[in-house]
Amino acid sequence: MPEHDAHGQGEHQVLDDIVRELDPIETGKSVNLPHNKARESWDTPDEPVTDYNAFVQHITRYVQHHQKSVYKSQDATIPDATAFGEAMAILGQALKDQGGFKHAFKLAKEGRLAEVVDILATALREQALEQHKGYVINSKIDQGDTEAHTKLVKDIFGRLTGVIPGVELKDPMMFSDKYLGVLDGYLNNMRLIRDVYARPAANHDHEQQGGHAAHGGH
Repeated sequence: MPEHDAHGQGEHQVLDDIVRELDPIETGKSVNLPHNKARESWDTPDEPVTDYNAFVQHITRYVQHHQKSVYKSQDATIPDATAFGEAMAILGQALKDQGGFKHAFKLAKEGRLAEVVDILATALREQALEQHKGYVINSKIDQGDTEAHTKLVKDIFGRLTGVIPGVELKDPMMFSDKYLGVLDGYLNNMRLIRDVYARPAANHDHEQQGGHAAHGGH
């Protein structure tokens, strides 16, 4: 009996599940949207914040608000020390070329506290996206299972046959230790292809609308 018939749909199930769960539309709903709503629901003063304690209090409370809003925790708020430590680490990294964390307070003193909060919100969302991606992949693929890695690479190469010249000639086993890189490349290419297919449709509609408008003008 052919291998496909013997294994049925399960042969490609892992890759199908990963592609489905990491689809940008799905992650937009499950990850991006809650994080964006958390930022939108927080008011930031427009006036300069020149008191350091007030600045520390604001960014600490924001991280607590963000996490509570996203994860719908009604009973507990992360401790001040944890929230402030996270804010300090995020701002230190994001603004390292401008002087790190101290530059965040400088922005607040210039009346740009909203920019500081935006940095925090964006970083918390990006962290969540990475954690979601890691969970989807690593909960389905045993990092120590070389056979599973080889099967995944084989499945990806099979789908790319006819798309990328010569891919069918490559031995999946030779790429089993690079399965995460192969998977990442495949997912990125899928997104690019989807974007390319989406663009002409939008342009075509726009051209049609423009054509109708011109026709009506006559």
